[in-house]
Amino acid sequence: IMNTLVTTISSLRNANLAGDELANGYQLCGNGITVYIIASLAGGTGSSSFLDFSRMLQHAGIDVVPRGAGVPTDTILGMFFMPSFFVTKPNTPNVRINTYVALSELDYLLGLNNEEKYPEGCSEKEADRTEYGNYKDYKSVRFSNVYLIDEKTKKGNTHSFDEASGYVASFIAASIAADNQVLNSS
Repeated sequence: IMNTLVTTISSLRNANLAGDELANGYQLCGNGITVYIIASLAGGTGSSSFLDFSRMLQHAGIDVVPRGAGVPTDTILGMFFMPSFFVTKPNTPNVRINTYVALSELDYLLGLNNEEKYPEGCSEKEADRTEYGNYKDYKSVRFSNVYLIDEKTKKGNTHSFDEASGYVASFIAASIAADNQVLNSS
């Protein structure tokens, strides 16, 4: 997986459009790369790997930390489905506790990015230091933003999993269109 991520990110960083693509009006949108991590937090593959994918993306070259003018800033957006969509399915007795554990871990690891609370060299960061081959880093994760998707809205309206999935797809399409709009107006 890491090799695929490194190769893909490198290809995106060095992307060029072919002549026929340029002739048809295609254009590259911005310098930064936007990655969407979409998963269920109710248990299984999604809730056990969503943090790992954030780390892997960072180790493969995605940099969400602003480095200054002229340096592209990447984006990692986490879009996570809450357990309400899954509690009525058979054989799902642990969806709420799985989600609680996943959100607790996310909260803790995002908190490690707070330099005031956890300065460089503190025991919490040293305990969380990990090695990826020759690469050593903290386990902290960096999402540019996290969205929690539940079956009930703040106004009390409910929607099905299919509807919520459609909303997520619409959000992604709208954010891509907004990036293109910003590029065209620059």
